Amino acid sequence: MHSHEDLIPSDEILAARRMLEELSNVHLIEDFHWNPLINKWVLLCSLRINEEIRTYKVVPLETNWYVHVSPSYPLGEIDFFPAKIEGLEGTFPHQEYNGIGSSTLWNRGKICLVTPNNKFRSRGLDIEPFDPQYRLTWYFHRALAWLEDAAADKLRSDGDPFELPDFDLKTLNTVAFNENNNSLNHWMRSDKTYGIIKIKIYKEKEPSVFIPYEFQTLNEDIVYEPAWGAITNQIKPGDRLTGGWILLNQLPIISPWQAPLSWEELLASCENQGIDLLEKFKKIYSKLGTYTSRIFLIGFPVPKVINGEPNIIYWKPMWIPKINKPKKSNIKIEWFLIKKKLFETTKEINWLRSENWNETDLFNRGSLNLNQSIFQIGAGSVGSLISESLVRGGINKITLIDDATMMAGNIVRHSLSLKDILQFKVVNLSERLNSISPQCEAEPITKKFNRSIDPRTFDEYDLILDCTGEDDVLHSLSQYEFKQPKTFFSISLGFGAKRVFIYYSRGQKFSSAAYFTLIKEWLTKEKTETEKEEFPREGIGCWHPVFPARYDDVSPMVSLAVKSIENTKRSLIRKPTLLVYEQQWQDNTFLGINLVSKEEYNE
Repeated sequence: MHSHEDLIPSDEILAARRMLEELSNVHLIEDFHWNPLINKWVLLCSLRINEEIRTYKVVPLETNWYVHVSPSYPLGEIDFFPAKIEGLEGTFPHQEYNGIGSSTLWNRGKICLVTPNNKFRSRGLDIEPFDPQYRLTWYFHRALAWLEDAAADKLRSDGDPFELPDFDLKTLNTVAFNENNNSLNHWMRSDKTYGIIKIKIYKEKEPSVFIPYEFQTLNEDIVYEPAWGAITNQIKPGDRLTGGWILLNQLPIISPWQAPLSWEELLASCENQGIDLLEKFKKIYSKLGTYTSRIFLIGFPVPKVINGEPNIIYWKPMWIPKINKPKKSNIKIEWFLIKKKLFETTKEINWLRSENWNETDLFNRGSLNLNQSIFQIGAGSVGSLISESLVRGGINKITLIDDATMMAGNIVRHSLSLKDILQFKVVNLSERLNSISPQCEAEPITKKFNRSIDPRTFDEYDLILDCTGEDDVLHSLSQYEFKQPKTFFSISLGFGAKRVFIYYSRGQKFSSAAYFTLIKEWLTKEKTETEKEEFPREGIGCWHPVFPARYDDVSPMVSLAVKSIENTKRSLIRKPTLLVYEQQWQDNTFLGINLVSKEEYNE
């Protein structure tokens, strides 16, 4: 069996390389050769830009680059790295940190050529080809366009999405902060720029996750409390860390676009902002002490788009190790040791990952157009799936009531699992919901819904959601009269989840008469259709039929219910209404789900 060292590049790679000879701004220095350390084909070339476009003299007219090509070409990665000799120096926008790295031939500063970019699109380079002849050439065109923009200082243009520089992280340990435009205004009104921070260890096993939940002054006055949900409730002493926070005027940066990676770079960048960073560290350490490892958060305002107004405060965390306590110690000795052992200018900063877990960022892939608090009756199959969909859509406050325990047979179509067997569904479901969204506050009530529930329980909820379809539940609900109008929903399934019944109304009372009038015809139809059906049996004791329906049948019906809930937020509910959706089949082919009935109740 031959190794790649014994072989010449594939015909596809050789054909692609021949196409490069037609590019006048590309000069091939060393042809493709196999590099066993990275398991890729490597090409050395120089890229030249035109003198007339260069306004930023930091970029040379000609630079050397190593191009890495996957052996699976025309598939796989194609990457450009600056050569150590006569390569591009410094770190630019849309480039990884351009440090020395372990290779003796190239630096680490891979340039970003894959991400869609308006500049590339304007040059007709937005659709990546996978033709063997042209894919490599497409990347070279993009690399030349990137260099031209770097030379013209146009890699960052007004209105483009703002991107942080690469902080050259050595760990996946993450601090999740919670900031939005409202909290930015809070910070801008405050004159506090440093202090102590309380942090919850949300996930201890590495990669760890830490959640700051209280920003304080050195006098322990609260400056800012992020609006977390249940994830910061009941913090135990062993789950808590104490660190420091420092707020800067702007993002610390080393030109052209490098994050400060050493203390010398960070201190100099802060000094350019008129900030004595060491003095702030000294005051924080005088309060906290020095003999415990600490997380410090360095914050700065960032815009949503380049040269736009600040949008949020972004927090970049660092891990600072402890120092051993000397035999003789006082404040001066301690600070001398801190400066010497922790803040020595040549020392690298141990930056950690950070993410904004605010709902504006967390749900930007898609959220429900709802801002309602929900009281949900029932935590069975429908209840578990619908509550999870609501929370994943951005619902933050939901209370669930049910007295049932999780049984093994429930896992067929429930969001809980075997580890939840013989435990209250609402308790474990609430825990699951709270683990989905950091803003969620899901609370369980482990009792059967009936008229004994205190009416004041419902005061703080906008929507009452029944997921049982049980007669006694609906009759009990109709006994209440609320101070403020509520939106009511009742979701139930037909046999085998082939139909879903979605009832909704609004008012100070739930009308069971309206509900049963609208659904009566459909219940009769269900009964007629299932007269000859044999319901499955659970267990071998007293005969107990169970409702047959698979997860793949229940799930799309629940999705329709969620969409109906969202839609009533957009439109006014004038009358009690029943929607009926039904699976459609033809010649054993599933065609989809159609709305087969929409009927309003007329008193």
